[in-house]
Amino acid sequence: MRIGICASYEKAEFIKDCGFDYLEYNLVSLQSLSQEEFMQAQRLLERLDFYAEVMGIMLPPSLKVVGNQVNREAITGYLINVLERAELFGCKKVVFGSSHSRNMPKDFSNRALAYKQIASFLTEAAEMLDRRGMSLVIEPCPIHENSILTLIPEAYYVMRMVKLPNVRIMADTYTMQFAYERLDEIAVYKDVMEHLHFSAPNRTIPCPWDNHDYNEFFKLLRKIRYDRTLTIEAFHYDDFCDRCKGAYRLLVNGLGDLINHKEE
Repeated sequence: MRIGICASYEKAEFIKDCGFDYLEYNLVSLQSLSQEEFMQAQRLLERLDFYAEVMGIMLPPSLKVVGNQVNREAITGYLINVLERAELFGCKKVVFGSSHSRNMPKDFSNRALAYKQIASFLTEAAEMLDRRGMSLVIEPCPIHENSILTLIPEAYYVMRMVKLPNVRIMADTYTMQFAYERLDEIAVYKDVMEHLHFSAPNRTIPCPWDNHDYNEFFKLLRKIRYDRTLTIEAFHYDDFCDRCKGAYRLLVNGLGDLINHKEE
């Protein structure tokens, strides 16, 4: 298993020094970087030999995937630009969350069509990703943010609609609690579970001293021998550095030989 954390590229050196394997960056953020900023960031990652192997927030809110305002030409143009940069950042997986892009508008109630629209978008995106050696993972989003794709079985259903080998699903422990999904769902879909997001129940960075019990989650991953990627996706506060170090220790101690790390 490879472990990472969501953060900006400016924190890459510190995150690597903590022991993590990769950075999870935002795909949408790539478009806002000037060419000079992008080149500086790319050189930093190359110097560190530490890359943004996973990228989330796939689409900006202005690009809709569902409803009557879908502009596929604009979406394609956006993806062409950002995926070129993502490849240079070392990206291997792109997370399709993007709640605001895939939400069903209030004047759009055709759920079956919404699934077809999402599957159509994912098919085009996955083909573009495949040409760059990348995979696409479908993320269920919190039920209070999203009107569709809030459950792991839903993500699996859409994955089956797409029928492409580089399209898989993921789970987010924070999201699962809002939908009352059991952690066992990860085991049910283990063969297509390509990525995980992990945080404390309050969406902070999990640490040994935060008084939360993560043993059930760690035990499950050890039982199914999970061997893909796991990213800590959490809010950042002033104690980010201490929490990163603590999170690394927590994962190493909890996951044991699933990760090829040894605590120093």
